[in-house]
Amino acid sequence: MQTSPVTGNKLKNIQLSAPGFDPSATADKILAIVLKNDGYCFCIGEGAHKKVVAAQAAFWPEEQQKQHPSDRLAWLMQSEALVGKLYARVQVGLASYRFTLVPAAVYQDGTGTDYFESVHKRSLDEQLNRDSLKHTEAELIYGLAYGLLGAVRLRFPSAGIRSLAGVLTEYLFTKAVASEQLYVQMREKELLIWAYKKQKLQLLNSLYVETDEDVLYHSLNTRKQLGLDQAGICLLETGVDQKSLVNLLTAQFSHCVSLCPGEELALGFELAKLEKGALTDALALLCVS
Repeated sequence: MQTSPVTGNKLKNIQLSAPGFDPSATADKILAIVLKNDGYCFCIGEGAHKKVVAAQAAFWPEEQQKQHPSDRLAWLMQSEALVGKLYARVQVGLASYRFTLVPAAVYQDGTGTDYFESVHKRSLDEQLNRDSLKHTEAELIYGLAYGLLGAVRLRFPSAGIRSLAGVLTEYLFTKAVASEQLYVQMREKELLIWAYKKQKLQLLNSLYVETDEDVLYHSLNTRKQLGLDQAGICLLETGVDQKSLVNLLTAQFSHCVSLCPGEELALGFELAKLEKGALTDALALLCVS
């Protein structure tokens, strides 16, 4: 099962900045970097994250495809001039290779790690890290590549490191205004699905899918299993054409909308040319940092 989402950019390379952006004056800005299996992207924000002044994305060079995430980070700092600048804060997002959601009703201090290891088995080359989601009454336990946290701290002492699933979960919590709501996001052949009821996270799952019909099946099955008969569904934008999927979901759910994390951020003229959802993860990382 593929659990490492692709970059999702329709364009192979993105390199845009807002008019007047000074790359030598970044000490008061926030840098949000997202590392994925096939590529990377990053955004630079200012004004309490409400304005994005630069964004870049690209696929890893061939020689970086098999490198450890900490080695990729070192390469990125050497190759991308903007990444090596001084910032007020740095946020690094990593695609979770595997994760499980532990509801507060089940979670007890000291048992979360045991639950994670009993389900997934701990690999020798990884350490466990927790992304606390207290306001959703849940905690996400996920595996990070061993050594990455130390590598980030070494290069960015003020940095925070998050799983992308954890970032999007926190972001979606602020958007769950309906009494019952499902959120889905397609990443190549992986479906991420969230379920909320009265602004409490009920479920987060990762499923392998082949077709749009598979997405519809899992969405309907989740609604039935959790008894969310009145739930609407929201499709998270990823920068690819999803019209056929929207049509399928609209036929089965009374309310179907699309959401692009980061839409509330102001984008400069050049950045506004970006396809909707092209930098979803980096923008979401800025929103919740």
